[in-house]
Amino acid sequence: MSLASSTALDGAAGRARHPARLRVGLVLSVLLAVLSAIPAVSEIGLDGSAWDVLVIALAVVMPAIALATIVLTPLTWTGRRRYAVIVAVGQAVLILQLVIPVVLFARGEVPGPVVVVASVSAGLSALALWCVLSGARGR
Repeated sequence: MSLASSTALDGAAGRARHPARLRVGLVLSVLLAVLSAIPAVSEIGLDGSAWDVLVIALAVVMPAIALATIVLTPLTWTGRRRYAVIVAVGQAVLILQLVIPVVLFARGEVPGPVVVVASVSAGLSALALWCVLSGARGR
């Protein structure tokens, strides 16, 4: 087997694995986006503090990210890079919103297990982001 043909086979095998990685990332992205939107909408509690603005912003942004991820998943399923980047940006925002429990824990307003759950969720979101971006084909 020549070097050129082995490189071609390696390339074909690599392409065959990317759609599976992309699709796992997309399914994980949809699940995480929907699971993040549910408490953002259902647990709105305005108490007159400075956090009220953030609570309202999350109640608007999280369902928007979930809806965008659901709508873009069929378009991204075949590996379209442009839509994959948009889904990945949504995952990055989900990771950023998980900083809030760490800040609240540092202020003594939430218990430690909340930070553990937020850390696991951030790790899963990072995994989904990586799967989507690495699984989508380039131009």
